[in-house]
Amino acid sequence: MPIKDKHYFVEFANYTIEDIKRMYDKFPKELVDKPENWPGLKAPIETNLQSLLCACRGANMCPIPDRMIMFAKSFQKSLKNILDNIIANQGRIIESAGLNFIITLQERTITKYEITDGRLIANSMPNPDDQGKVMITPGWLKFSCQSLLDFLCDGNLNQLKKCQDCRKFYIQNKLYERQKYCSVCSKKNHTPKGIQAERTRLSRVAEKKRRDKERRKVLFEEQYKRLIKGGYSKKEAQKLAQDLVIEQMPVIE
Repeated sequence: MPIKDKHYFVEFANYTIEDIKRMYDKFPKELVDKPENWPGLKAPIETNLQSLLCACRGANMCPIPDRMIMFAKSFQKSLKNILDNIIANQGRIIESAGLNFIITLQERTITKYEITDGRLIANSMPNPDDQGKVMITPGWLKFSCQSLLDFLCDGNLNQLKKCQDCRKFYIQNKLYERQKYCSVCSKKNHTPKGIQAERTRLSRVAEKKRRDKERRKVLFEEQYKRLIKGGYSKKEAQKLAQDLVIEQMPVIE
């Protein structure tokens, strides 16, 4: 799995409904079906992930967008419940139907690796011990399950957090143990406006002092060299150059 997908389960859990629908925007529009036409589904279908998974493709094995979107939304809801439980239980894993579904789904595939053009490529395929099962593994489902289980096995579950601003999930940065916001909301300033304004003012004053100091240094060197060439001694040139700099650029505290 590419490094960028290491915590893909967090990304998928934070998807909006529009994000989920967008995944199937390019699918043929004629592949449409209604939930009431799905045979053999256990009610309620919205919460029965296994039934939804089995019904995501039509008789010709083409994914039906309406079914896939409903399955993706139901899977996301189950995934959010898993993550909420981990946070509520301070990093402890609680067994649930949703988590068992993900474990079972992942066990039905195995990963083979091969070197191609100097790169290591991972390919998932049906587990030979589970050939009787027909698995549907769209990319979002494959990466969500694999990245979640990898994270759970790593054991750093206390790093899973929920942003206090936008309520999205995020993985806490190890360097910032008191981090309360996701990377997006962390960029916003949570400091009161009065303190923020004073910090901005002090920062601008400090920057102006730094620039003035650099300008005085350049001006002093120019005046010092000019006076030395004019025949003054080093001591005299240094004192006159300092006086000229102060005259042209007085120090303001």
